[in-house]
Amino acid sequence: MVLSNYINQTIKEYYGTILSDVPFKNILVDLKIARILSDDEVEQLFQYQTHKNAGFGFMRMLKSRKDADFYQFCSILKESEIESVQSLGLNLEAAAFENGQAHANSQDNQPPNQPDQGKQQRNVCVPAANPLGFTHKFAAWPKKILGFLSNSVYRSSRENLLRNVPQTPESSYISRKSFNNIICDQLKRIHRSRSGGRVLVHGMPGSGKTIAVCQSVRHVILQGNCFQSHGCYWIKIGNVSNVDLLIILRGLAIRLGIANTDSIHSLVEIDATIGQFLKEKKLSKTLFIFDDIWDQNHFNFITFAKRLICTSRFNIVGNDYSCTVIPAMVSLTLEEAMLVIQKRRHKDIKYILEGNELVKNVIDRCGGSPLATAIIGALNLKSDEDWQDVSKMIIIPKSEFKTHDYRTNVFHTFELSIKELNREHGELFRLLGVFKAVNIPLQSVALLWRIHQLRAKAILEELDSKSLLTFANGNSPFCVLHDLTIEYLRQPIDHQSVSTEQHSIKLNKNLIDVYFKQCKGKWSTYPHDDYYYKFLIYHAIETQDLNTIQSIMNDFRWMNVKIQSDKTIYNLCVDMDKVINYLKAKETQ
Repeated sequence: MVLSNYINQTIKEYYGTILSDVPFKNILVDLKIARILSDDEVEQLFQYQTHKNAGFGFMRMLKSRKDADFYQFCSILKESEIESVQSLGLNLEAAAFENGQAHANSQDNQPPNQPDQGKQQRNVCVPAANPLGFTHKFAAWPKKILGFLSNSVYRSSRENLLRNVPQTPESSYISRKSFNNIICDQLKRIHRSRSGGRVLVHGMPGSGKTIAVCQSVRHVILQGNCFQSHGCYWIKIGNVSNVDLLIILRGLAIRLGIANTDSIHSLVEIDATIGQFLKEKKLSKTLFIFDDIWDQNHFNFITFAKRLICTSRFNIVGNDYSCTVIPAMVSLTLEEAMLVIQKRRHKDIKYILEGNELVKNVIDRCGGSPLATAIIGALNLKSDEDWQDVSKMIIIPKSEFKTHDYRTNVFHTFELSIKELNREHGELFRLLGVFKAVNIPLQSVALLWRIHQLRAKAILEELDSKSLLTFANGNSPFCVLHDLTIEYLRQPIDHQSVSTEQHSIKLNKNLIDVYFKQCKGKWSTYPHDDYYYKFLIYHAIETQDLNTIQSIMNDFRWMNVKIQSDKTIYNLCVDMDKVINYLKAKETQ
């Protein structure tokens, strides 16, 4: 049994990338479990000193295997923790499908009675299109099915290039064409240029920067044939310290496939390490998107990104004339605002928007803010009286618009929306202010709310429909809150009797309490959900409860699980430093 010609052709096309990107010595056990390799073959390959040499040996062995083994190899690559290897697995599978289809079509086009050039075996196994593993003849499949499968695999392959780029469904978001076109033009310029380029999109919070960049990146990759060789990486930054930025960049290094990151202890070092890795692996054409950078100095530690676009509330590049600066279009046009409201409002509302001065007045008063407009659009506004009430809440004229006023008006729209929720759902929503501005797993939300995950999911979907957060369903459901939303939720309802600090302590104690009860006091037993182990110490410190902090830091099993979860010991060291610094600060008070 040998591989089909079309699979050999696929391997030839990707041979260099396979040898340079795949950590073969790390997947030998997987190859054995999948019965692609025998025990003796695994032992033989393990003797090689480098992944590349082991790869040479494996590729020779693979040529004598059957087609199904090749697709099993692709599946192993797709399950890798290294995202470039995941992409390679999907691309190999997609290329094999296309080559197989082309091979079958060429056989069908041969003249009658002409011999098949000695190639009688045309049955092929294509798990990408046929997950049950049945054997088919491509030529026997209807062209519509082949076209659908080909487009699906092609689309899936391209989607895999969009690493962590948020979804922006047309059912929920509008496309601001003039703004997006400016960003797309710059992305295309970066793609074409040999030296790459850097772009900053800056503007007030809630002005639609992130959405516009998401849409533009998706457009140039999915439809514009840009960044097809290595795709892009989306990295959320936020208002973080240098220490936390180092954790984020070390996480990126792990995603890229860089080994031994535990020895890196400075931002200069991680920047240089990633830069050298990208150069050696010839990955300099990769696009990096850094969302919401606050600190101007942080811009100096991402020089490894030769092709870069980032968002910020501020013009953080200063006098760096090598970076193209794009000011965000803060205000929606009247037409855009109407589209946002139409997308967000309840389908059964028949109230006429077009040409309505009350609606126009509300849009003007909130400065055409995309976030505020989306929240207003989701309100249950059915009459002139309803729109007049909204107008009274938003009292600052557009001509006097300032950043502080902008935030105040967005906060007013939050209040209006929460009033429309039933009391319980409104109280549950306010509890979400305890979380960091990252992806919040459904598991943690349901635990915080002390309800079943199915019910928590239904409530999150309701909050999503009201533009109060974004809920992403799927294999690992999570929600995301806008920075302004978290800022609002962290404010106490009664400012006179409760301070912001007291409110924060209460929120964090509540979260730590539900975690503690779920674990029954054994911190290491909580299942990994991509949040708990990363931020437990942060929340413990925020409680200002020394007993809680001591309980966690004395749990060596928790430390071990955290190291495994984070795939590095460095983050635990950082958490320990934060605890030490907190204790020192307490002593000086």
